[in-house]
Amino acid sequence: MKRSLLLAALLVLAPAALADRKADLDRAVRLRDEATADWKAGRYAEAAAKLREADGIYRALPEDHAADRAVVLRALAYNLSKLGAGEEILRTWETLAALAFGKEDLRGEVFGAYVAYLDWAKTDEDLPRLLEKLGKLRERALKQRYPGIAAQVLHDQGYESFRRGDRKQAADFYRQAADERREIGDHLGLAWSSVNLAHTYVELGKIDDALDPILEAYRTVHERGVLPPQAALAWNLDRILDDLEARGERSPKTAGRISALAAAARRSSLPKVIPAGRLLRLALRANPSPSALRRFARSDLSGLRPETRADLVIRAARLAVEGGASRDAVKWLKKLDPGAGPARPRLEARRLTVLARAARREKAFPGLARAAAAGGRDLGDRAGRAA
Repeated sequence: MKRSLLLAALLVLAPAALADRKADLDRAVRLRDEATADWKAGRYAEAAAKLREADGIYRALPEDHAADRAVVLRALAYNLSKLGAGEEILRTWETLAALAFGKEDLRGEVFGAYVAYLDWAKTDEDLPRLLEKLGKLRERALKQRYPGIAAQVLHDQGYESFRRGDRKQAADFYRQAADERREIGDHLGLAWSSVNLAHTYVELGKIDDALDPILEAYRTVHERGVLPPQAALAWNLDRILDDLEARGERSPKTAGRISALAAAARRSSLPKVIPAGRLLRLALRANPSPSALRRFARSDLSGLRPETRADLVIRAARLAVEGGASRDAVKWLKKLDPGAGPARPRLEARRLTVLARAARREKAFPGLARAAAAGGRDLGDRAGRAA
């Protein structure tokens, strides 16, 4: 009997409860719309109050309204940022992070709330205080298992340190950010942190230290198809190469890094990057030892245009002659195909000139010397003879 009475009461109350829930949902939607209008009008306190009320409505309803709450909380964080309420933004971020954990479709809202906190923190002109504020959110991100946002905080600490003149501290933050992003497989983040780290080293005058992060950035952009950092990568790589070319750098370590960059460039079809030929030319200059030149001669240059391949082989042969390996130079030049393009006459003239140099150093090749010199004279009027 009691059970029947209870069911009857529930049936009477159900329509009323459903009507109440619909009214609550309608009110939450109105509050969000009004908060949007307040935001646009610069009425941030009024917007924040309405968003808090909307969140309370969603929280009290029996259904799952995680997506609605996530949007509301992210919007609340932005209004709080305008109000300078840093501590409440932190609490709001923590609530949102817990709500969205494990829900991939809500992670963007969590990151948005972090950006709101970052915007607030950046208003502090004192760098140590700014870094401390960002550190508080990083602690919470690590505690709530958001390693991507924790690494982003390090990157932003590096950016703010650089922007405010502390290049050395910026490099430390970027290095840590790159390490953490590499560990969690954040390829886009890794590319950006590596590019920024390389740029910071360039600004510090530590060009050699910039080679490893710029190589990692290049490989990440190429191998993972991470496109947004391309322009920044190319700009910084160009600065690094300009410096190395101006210094005439000749160290095996530098040559190794540049050769690795060139290997990546030969395989890359991405736009806005440095041509592989330039990297290879610099690698030849950086380490013209006979063993390095022989390794270069054995390398795969098939991805390059015939004119570029011919130019590089002639350069390697000239360096080999200068280093006393004339016989190696002759062997490479005899097999050289300068292509059929408009650059062929000049390339052929350069090839014959280097052959002549090699022959003069090898007394056993007088006939080759005379033939090379004659060939160079024949081509000289059209293209010049300089190697």
